[in-house]
Amino acid sequence: MAMDCPMRAPDGMELLLGYCARRLDLETASALEGHIAACPACQVWTKSQSQVWTALEAWEPAPVSADFDRQIYARLQSEREGRGWWRTLLRPWLRLSGLRPALSLGLAGLLVVVAFWMQKPKATPSPTPNQTQTETLDPDRLEKALDDVDMLRQLSLVGTPDTPLR
Repeated sequence: MAMDCPMRAPDGMELLLGYCARRLDLETASALEGHIAACPACQVWTKSQSQVWTALEAWEPAPVSADFDRQIYARLQSEREGRGWWRTLLRPWLRLSGLRPALSLGLAGLLVVVAFWMQKPKATPSPTPNQTQTETLDPDRLEKALDDVDMLRQLSLVGTPDTPLR
């Protein structure tokens, strides 16, 4: 029976791992063996995984000493006695030591946000209908605007070829 390459299938790696761990039923295992014989990529992968499984099966953990439990309890007791009350209070924060860069960056960002918020100008209330609003004008801008108005008046007096003179 022809089989699609498990390395291209979404759950194909689980199938190959099951094969290497010898957890597949006989029918699936024989179909997979036929594919592995024809597929070089699957051959390489299963060979390396088989070597890993063989090494794991041959591995023997070191024996635990007879007084292992006593040594653990003694070390725990010495740790408890060596701590002050302040260390007990800080224990949750000390566990976050791996997050210190992220916490520092977060606090710096929070400080920047607070600084911008404090520097934001206060909103001025909108004037009521009875209040008049005065605007300061730049003298140069005012002079340019008046020159533009004067020029438009002169152009309207001259007229265009399509319109008669006034």
